[in-house]
Amino acid sequence: MRIAAGILMITYGLKAIGFLVSSLSMGFIDYRFPWGLIVIIPAVFIITGGDFCLERKYWKLCFASSLVLLLFMIFDLRVLFPVPLWLNIPL
Repeated sequence: MRIAAGILMITYGLKAIGFLVSSLSMGFIDYRFPWGLIVIIPAVFIITGGDFCLERKYWKLCFASSLVLLLFMIFDLRVLFPVPLWLNIPL
């Protein structure tokens, strides 16, 4: 289980950094806003936690980075599948 979690955490962190770089290079997002700090710092934290999961070291850091990953994935689902306005669900 820890091997799968570590691999998924590293994969997701690299995907987040890759999407940021491709979005900046294609001009989809404004380069003047500090998107690098908002995306790269948590992504590096997630990658580091995935590496520690694979090495069986620092379980508290691994757990904390998995919680950050959970928040990022919830945000991704909110962006991919927005709630219809007619449902009147509070955000």
